[in-house]
Amino acid sequence: MKAPKGTAAGFCQSFTWGLKPIQWLDKSGFYTLPGERVVRIELESEGISGHYAGFLVTILHRQTGKIDAKFFAFNDYLRERSDNRADLPNQRFEVISHTGWGWYIAVPKDTRPFCAAIEAYIQVFS
Repeated sequence: MKAPKGTAAGFCQSFTWGLKPIQWLDKSGFYTLPGERVVRIELESEGISGHYAGFLVTILHRQTGKIDAKFFAFNDYLRERSDNRADLPNQRFEVISHTGWGWYIAVPKDTRPFCAAIEAYIQVFS
């Protein structure tokens, strides 16, 4: 089920994920791995409330808990912008919750490189 635009889950679902299915609940998504493991993908801030700079990906075992975790910053993987805001040349990719759960100023042309990095990390644990 698709989450509505303008919500945290809608923003998270808008990425070009190769993993299927990811169950999105607000700012967190869950993906099942074999062997009693699950992946939690959650929007993470860098210290300013409501400003999200990437996803924290955590590999969990259903019985024993956390196996590993890694933060993926949008700016480490997103390069090209699809917007033409010459008045605001900010290259920082982030989402700010109180502005409507969309990209704040810089809109990436393609989120696939970011998703591919997360998926490669998850593949290590498959």
